[in-house]
Amino acid sequence: MHLIWFHRVLIAAAILFFAAFGATRILVFAATGSAASLLIGSASIAASIGLTIYLRRLGRILRLPE
Repeated sequence: MHLIWFHRVLIAAAILFFAAFGATRILVFAATGSAASLLIGSASIAASIGLTIYLRRLGRILRLPE
């Protein structure tokens, strides 16, 4: 079970990274109007949302007992 917890910690770190990076890119877009920053920021926020859903359903995906 320790490997599952380590996996959850890594996924949580990735969620925080993608959310912070996405927010930074969106702030850069607001300051400069760069379409690339908006695209990268939106993709990063979407990745953080996807990883959050994955983290919440990890037990069911791996068929772990409750």
